[in-house]
Amino acid sequence: MGVSSGGTGPYLAVEIERRRLVPLISLDQGERSRSLRLTTLVDNQREARVRIFAVSPAGSELLREFVLADLPHQPRGEPRFTVCCDFDGVRRAALSVQAQGKTRKTTLDLGRFLPSARPEGSWFRPWMVLALLLLLLAGAAGLLLMISRGSAPPPGPVTGRLPQEAPSRTSSPPPPPTDVAASVSEDDPSPGEASSPGDDTPRDLSVTPGPVPDAAPEKELHPEAGSPALVPLSREKTLYFLPDSPRITRAARSDLASFLAALRSFEDLVLILEGHCALAGTETGREELSRRRALAARDAILQEASWIESEQISLSWYGSDRPVTRDPAEQDRNRRVEILAEGNIPGE
Repeated sequence: MGVSSGGTGPYLAVEIERRRLVPLISLDQGERSRSLRLTTLVDNQREARVRIFAVSPAGSELLREFVLADLPHQPRGEPRFTVCCDFDGVRRAALSVQAQGKTRKTTLDLGRFLPSARPEGSWFRPWMVLALLLLLLAGAAGLLLMISRGSAPPPGPVTGRLPQEAPSRTSSPPPPPTDVAASVSEDDPSPGEASSPGDDTPRDLSVTPGPVPDAAPEKELHPEAGSPALVPLSREKTLYFLPDSPRITRAARSDLASFLAALRSFEDLVLILEGHCALAGTETGREELSRRRALAARDAILQEASWIESEQISLSWYGSDRPVTRDPAEQDRNRRVEILAEGNIPGE
């Protein structure tokens, strides 16, 4: 798989059929938008995979995969689908894939690929650090002021004078422990052990709680081993019907069973069904017929896959308003139910 880019910074790339990565948009040049028109590789290609990667100097990582199925019969090299990306210049990119008149959209969070991007909700941390520094400076200034207002230290070594003056100062109150506090805060790595109950100097400010707020985000950046990240994935299937009939044929049911078997590994699975009919003049009661076809497809799914609940399936029908072709000789392609499956699978 080849990789090519115009710079050394992180960027998004598109991979088609696991062959090579094509740069889509750079992530180190601010807010940008770009589109790529993609084509098929062989004549009459019926399925294509579009995979979106984040590429950085550390390597590439799969972010999203689109599976485009039931492509119409066309020669290779003709544009079939378009990939569009809008990057806000901070951390989010809106991605869409347009194919066969339909658009699939998703939003990507790219914060971990941008060194300058801050985690959401962390904008206040520099101000917390600044406030702690100001408190430390204020505490140090107060400590120096208390020392300067106390009794001046006697000339000469302190250890040589204390034994001589102790007998003459028995009736006087003990000297303030300012020198002791200053010594502890400067030399002792555990100043809390040397503090006394009556000591009101702000020495506790020397123990900064700075690293505490950073503990929670660090857990998010290092998930526990054995918990692979989930990758969003979508698959498509089209069921075709006979004229004026909502009944699912034997061949369509066999294709549906194979399609559903491939969805067993999906988590948070959602199925979107859209019923359609041929153009005007070829079928009667088109809106009602498209609704009955969507209902028949839902019932067949529930029969073939007992592990899928009806709440995971959404239905819509459009009559003949959304044809894939207007050629009278190809109206069999309009008698259809389109199935879009979306979910998550463990990453590679």
